[in-house]
Amino acid sequence: MTWEGACLDNGRSSSLRERQKQQRGERMLAAASKLFNERGYPDVTIEEIAALAEVSPATVHNYYSS
Repeated sequence: MTWEGACLDNGRSSSLRERQKQQRGERMLAAASKLFNERGYPDVTIEEIAALAEVSPATVHNYYSS
């Protein structure tokens, strides 16, 4: 990872926790996009997104509650 990859938009260095949170969010979005494209939105469950993103269903709900 480059220095730029470890910085927030305002130029401050991000913490490990912040980087991990961002990576989890990116994994969940990528998993959801993949499944939606393959099967369509109505046929995908939170549990399937969580499994593909390697997080718990509760994590998906915490990030995307609506």
